[in-house]
Amino acid sequence: MRDIGGLFVGLIVVVVVVAAVTAPGCGRTDEASGADVRFVVDEAKTDAYIASLDLAAFERAGTDFTSPMHDPTRIGKALDEIDPSGECDHAQLAAIERRLDGVDRRRVLEHIFRLATHDATTNTERHLALLSFMHRASYHCRYLRPMYPDGTRCWDPLVSLEMGEMHCTHAARLAVDLWEAAGYDARCVNFGIKTSAEVFYDGAWHYFGADSVGGNGLSLFKADGTIPSWKELSEKPEWIDTLPYRYELNNRGTPRVAGTPVRSSHCFHERGGGEPMYHAKRRPAVPGEFNYGWAQEQTFPPDWVMADAPERFQPGVVEFRRIDVAPESPGRVVATLEWTVRDRDDDVRGFRVYVSSTSRGWDYSKFAGTREAQRFWSITTGWRPEMYDALYTMPPSDLDVITTTTGRVDIEMGVDEVRYVTIMAFDAYHERIGKTMYLQSNEIRLAAASRD
Repeated sequence: MRDIGGLFVGLIVVVVVVAAVTAPGCGRTDEASGADVRFVVDEAKTDAYIASLDLAAFERAGTDFTSPMHDPTRIGKALDEIDPSGECDHAQLAAIERRLDGVDRRRVLEHIFRLATHDATTNTERHLALLSFMHRASYHCRYLRPMYPDGTRCWDPLVSLEMGEMHCTHAARLAVDLWEAAGYDARCVNFGIKTSAEVFYDGAWHYFGADSVGGNGLSLFKADGTIPSWKELSEKPEWIDTLPYRYELNNRGTPRVAGTPVRSSHCFHERGGGEPMYHAKRRPAVPGEFNYGWAQEQTFPPDWVMADAPERFQPGVVEFRRIDVAPESPGRVVATLEWTVRDRDDDVRGFRVYVSSTSRGWDYSKFAGTREAQRFWSITTGWRPEMYDALYTMPPSDLDVITTTTGRVDIEMGVDEVRYVTIMAFDAYHERIGKTMYLQSNEIRLAAASRD
C-alpha cells in the first residue's frame, strides 16, 4: 500500500477491508442453479459500444432535469412513498445490464476519458474537462440510484453512467474508475455524510468534486493555480462553501424557496453526520466480478478529531409579492418589485438586484411568487438542457447592480425600454467567506406593458 502518512498530522492506522468476489452486490448468480456467473468480455460487442459512444447524449440526459426519464414516480410510487434511503428503477437497471453484458468496462472508460479530455494539454486541464463532463452526465437524484432489489448498491461504472441518476458515492467511484482507466492514481474520500474523489498528478492529490458541489466544471484553486486536496480543504472548511451548492434543479423544476442546508463544509464537522474522513481505494477488478472491484481500503488517523460547528443554511430563492410598472414622468416609468425570502438560520443581510438589457438565458419551470407577479416572469418555457451553461453563470448586470437591505426596489426606465432583473439574497456567513453566487430568483422582464 502506498505511503500516505503526509496527509495527516499524527499516527496513521491502516485498516484493510477486502470483500470476496462473491460478496453481495459484487457478483451475480444464476437464478436457477445458484452458481456464480462468470463475466466474459466480448471484444466485438465492446468495439461496437465504443463506436456508438456519444458523450453529448450522456451530458444532455444528465442535465435534462425535468424530463420524465428522471421522474422518481416512474417506479410506481408517490414521492412520499419512496424509501428515503434510496430506491431504483429495477427494470431499467436490468435492461442496461443486459445491454452491457460482455462490454469491457476498462476499455470503454479509457475511451470516455480520452473523448472528454481530448482538447486538454495539462493535467489540470484534463481535470477540469473531465469534471465538466461528470457534472453534466451525473444527475443527483434525491430518490433513485443504481441498486438491486435486495438493497445492495450497483457500483458498475457504465451502469451508473447509462442510468445517469447517481448519489455522491456513485459519482465518486465512477470518477475514480475513469481516472484509473487512463493510468492515474485515484481514490474515494469518505467524510461525514459525503463521499467524493481525489486524483494524484503533478506530485500531489487534488479533490475532484463530481457531485452537488459546484457544477459545470467549477473548482477551487490555490494561490499557485493548482487544485487543492480534500485534506487541504478540511483545514479551511468554509472554503468549499464559496461554490454554488444545490444548483441542479429537481425534477419538478421548483425554485428552492426554503433554502438549502450547507452540507459541504459541514461534512468536516462532528455534527455533519458521522465518522472522520478516510480514504477508500478500489482494488483491481478480476474476471467474474461485476462491480468492478469495489472493496475498500480504509486509512484514518485515530488522533484526528473533527471540530464542532453549527449547521449553516443558504437563503432561499426570493418569492415575489408584488410587481408594478407605473408612469413616472413623460416618457419614463418606474417599476416597483417587492419580495420575501426564507432563511433557516436567519442571517440574511440583504439582496443584490441585477439589472440587464439582456436575458440570463435560463429559469426554473415553476414561479416563486404571486399570480399577479407572475405576469412579469421572463422565461416561461420551463427548463431545457441547453440552459445548463447559463445556470452556473452570474446574472448579467450591464445596467446596474442594486444592493438593498429591504425586500423592495424601484427601477426607473424609459417607456420603450426592457429590463431583465434577477435577485439574490445574501447572508452573513457566506459574505464573510467570500461567496458571490447564491440561489437566483426567477428572472423578471420589466416593460411598460406586462404579459397578460
